[in-house]
Amino acid sequence: MQQCQTASESILLVDDEAGVRKVLGLTLRDMGFLVIEAADGDQALAHFASVTAQGTAAPPPPAIVVTDVRMPGKSGLEVLEAIKAVAPETEVIIVTGHGDMDLAIKGLQLGAADFLPKPVSDGALEVAVARALERIETRRQLHEYTCNLEALAQSQASRLVAMERQLAARQVVEGLSQAFSGVAADLQDGLSVLDELPCFVALHDRDGRIVSVNQRYRERLGDPTGESAQVRDGWAIYKDGATRKRALPVPATFFSDAPRRVHEVLLCKEGNEIPVVVHTAPIRTSTGETVLVMELAVDMGELKRLQTELAATREHLASLGLVVASLSHGVKGLLTALDGALYAMEAGLERNDMPRMHRGFEQTKDVAGRIKTLILDILFCAKRREPERKVLELRRFGRETLNMVREKAERLGVQLVLDAPEPSDESSQPSATFAADPTLLAAALVNLLENAIEACAASQSTADDGRARTVTLRCRRVDGRVRIDVQDTGPGMDESTRNKLFQVFFSTKGSNGTGLGLFITRHAVLAHGGSIAVDSTPGQGSCFRIELPLAPGDTTAQDLCEPVSLSSPAA
Repeated sequence: MQQCQTASESILLVDDEAGVRKVLGLTLRDMGFLVIEAADGDQALAHFASVTAQGTAAPPPPAIVVTDVRMPGKSGLEVLEAIKAVAPETEVIIVTGHGDMDLAIKGLQLGAADFLPKPVSDGALEVAVARALERIETRRQLHEYTCNLEALAQSQASRLVAMERQLAARQVVEGLSQAFSGVAADLQDGLSVLDELPCFVALHDRDGRIVSVNQRYRERLGDPTGESAQVRDGWAIYKDGATRKRALPVPATFFSDAPRRVHEVLLCKEGNEIPVVVHTAPIRTSTGETVLVMELAVDMGELKRLQTELAATREHLASLGLVVASLSHGVKGLLTALDGALYAMEAGLERNDMPRMHRGFEQTKDVAGRIKTLILDILFCAKRREPERKVLELRRFGRETLNMVREKAERLGVQLVLDAPEPSDESSQPSATFAADPTLLAAALVNLLENAIEACAASQSTADDGRARTVTLRCRRVDGRVRIDVQDTGPGMDESTRNKLFQVFFSTKGSNGTGLGLFITRHAVLAHGGSIAVDSTPGQGSCFRIELPLAPGDTTAQDLCEPVSLSSPAA
């Protein structure tokens, strides 16, 4: 028998039958759990209320609850709702009779981790509890990952803030002065320890000459300390430095014997201007005499680049957490739907109920299709590539793309219409062709077409106003660009929905959508150098418009190659 990994893990067992509690309790105790029993829903909720009222001094609430659905007083579903309200991370397993499938589905919708049909076998109970423990562990790991991610982002942000503070702080400069104390001859290694900072660092003597610089200074501003250096004076790197030598930061620091912080513009070797924030600090001998001045000029352009990289890294790391959480949620929903479909098939088989078996089979096919779509979307995101453009004939490409979704449209009672130039009219003209990656663009259009078909199928337009459920694919070359419209007579969308359409993981289909389709479609269009927009009004349908250049650099399509077909080997 499988053992609980944590001896202190507790399970609340709720059932109005003492015999059932005794049998299930023995099994759970054998698995290593601390079992708390409740004879009805009120006792169960009272236990949770008492634990919550005691605060942090109390033991944690039970990690798992196993409850019967039908009980006197509060039902199992009411117990489930109440527990999720006060302890949403508690996993609840509901126990139902063979005729309570509707209640089981309702329980799953309310957040139940699993359901068990009566009579409950030891094996089924062990599997359900093991699944609940896996969900708890996954949630714990995700929480730990999120905390680590936040700590990393905070650390990186603090590092940038501390960097400029350290450059400005006199205490740090005085600490560095110990490493560079003495005369300039002691600085055999120069300022290489500061090479990684986004700043130009130099040491100046009282004669205004530069004694040592870091590597970034040499690379961008030149090496004033080398034997071949033409200019060794510190003012030479400043814009208009020759006309204001005494007012520059280093001379002013020698004069005032105090640190300075000013905004300046430096001139690099190529003559380009570099905006900087200059920090200076005197370096004194043991007697207090200032013999050198350290000059640190923070490259603001480089600092902003580092901040941008940090923000991008933080966003990328955060998106990884979002991907894990969203995909986990999507897979969980698919597995729950698959469990329900398989149960329907099994029940139909046991009772020789062919209609029920058929419904279960259709549900299984639907879930399999959704799993396939999810996997293909994930693979598409993981394998970004540049479009492999080929010349396509507008009408043939549109017809072959519609054929990919025709079976679905016919099954859902939606009419498909192709509006594209006839080959007989423009077959010899370049306006009938364009250049694109047939596989990439077809995948994007299939996403739009399937969404349009499903929107029409879910719409009541035929019954309400007599409009046919129609999806139109319109292909044209307009003003030197290719325009492709996917228009439907579905229910349309409000402004709030339109604004979020192309965000990753946003879906208007609820648990039936992955939220990746339109995100992938947009990136496929952008990869072609094109644009995508949507026009939609509630009750009036929607129209997605894609505009693409004829070819890279807007070359004429007729100069590239002969048109190809989606079904040809070349495509």
